[in-house]
Amino acid sequence: MYITRKLEKIVVRLSEEFPVVCVIGVRQCGKSTMLRHILPKGFHEASVDTLSETSLAEEDPRGYLLNHGLPLFIDEAQNAPALFPEILHIIEERKAKGESVYGLFWLSGSNKTELLKRTQESMAGRVAFLEMSTLSKEEIEGRDEEVFDPLFKDVTKRNGPALGPHELYQKIFRGGYPELYDHPEKNPDDFYASYIDTYIKKDVSGLIAEKSAVPFNDFIAYCAGFVGQQFVVANASTALGVNVKTIVSWLSILENTGILYFLKPYSNVVSRRLVKAPKLYFMDTGLAAYLSRWLSAEQLEIGAMSGHYLENYVVSEIVKSHHNTHTRLDCLFYYRDFDQKEFDLLFADNERLFPLEIKNSANPKIPSSDPLTKFSLSETARLILCSRDDKFIASSGGWSLLPFSIL
Repeated sequence: MYITRKLEKIVVRLSEEFPVVCVIGVRQCGKSTMLRHILPKGFHEASVDTLSETSLAEEDPRGYLLNHGLPLFIDEAQNAPALFPEILHIIEERKAKGESVYGLFWLSGSNKTELLKRTQESMAGRVAFLEMSTLSKEEIEGRDEEVFDPLFKDVTKRNGPALGPHELYQKIFRGGYPELYDHPEKNPDDFYASYIDTYIKKDVSGLIAEKSAVPFNDFIAYCAGFVGQQFVVANASTALGVNVKTIVSWLSILENTGILYFLKPYSNVVSRRLVKAPKLYFMDTGLAAYLSRWLSAEQLEIGAMSGHYLENYVVSEIVKSHHNTHTRLDCLFYYRDFDQKEFDLLFADNERLFPLEIKNSANPKIPSSDPLTKFSLSETARLILCSRDDKFIASSGGWSLLPFSIL
């Protein structure tokens, strides 16, 4: 069963504005399936996800492109770097003839760094990038709403179906990979075991030394133990017996292949007493739960990490909301100072601050917003996402209580 993706309309729109549209996202998040689903009539298709196809594309890139026909969708395009200069040549040749070049190429890939590098080297200004994640809660529920960001929209108007705590943790535990919704009978453990094996063999093997595959696998599992928490590289180095430089490189691989997301602390020149380490989140909580060996949603819900997984789920859904609406994501932070005053999330621009707290309670304690007064910026809204089943309640201190269903 195909689930409609929110990026579909954006891909079509950008194809009318750019010669190349490139969709980047973690392996098996549904990039190729979505693009094939909306592929216009007359579009051709190629994939460089195998060694034989990659060899053909690298040996004769122009012939490879023209033999497949134009316009052309190329899957896992980063595997054939020789294609990118030829794509540019074809675009320029057509422009010189007065022919339209908009939407001439669609590209997809799972390595953000490589795709950005290749396209910026040869096609700067001619390519539109879109980031795609695994299925969001909104997509699974068949909703189509604006971005979750109080800097842009009133998030209290979002309207998801009622969501009880047990159902919430079922969503957290299963994750959002489309394969698990195409085949709901499939055991998540079986899927994730195969997924990790394929991910390391296809996405990672060329980026790390051959002997590092097993330590890298251990490292991913280690990271899963720190969801929703600050990640200290030196601690990971000591725990795993791997040097700091390698840990930093591995973190970059996990981030650039869409597995991890790092939330930076909010800082401002008027305050120097801020914690600087980023917080680590998995873009898919189902994968994190598998790597941490949680055996069921019920076990996860009552376990010691339940609050961290809930926070990870909220943050990843908000990030997905930005990806799915092609909205900038440089205004999202967390706040914590050395006095241990903190907020789980902070939406901030140069003039406004919007603190957001995540509470696994129907009647959460109202936090103090005193730490933010030092920044002399406007606090337009204060939000608490919590386990309520009603839509909206204004509480004391200017905090608004909202249910998790609005995600």
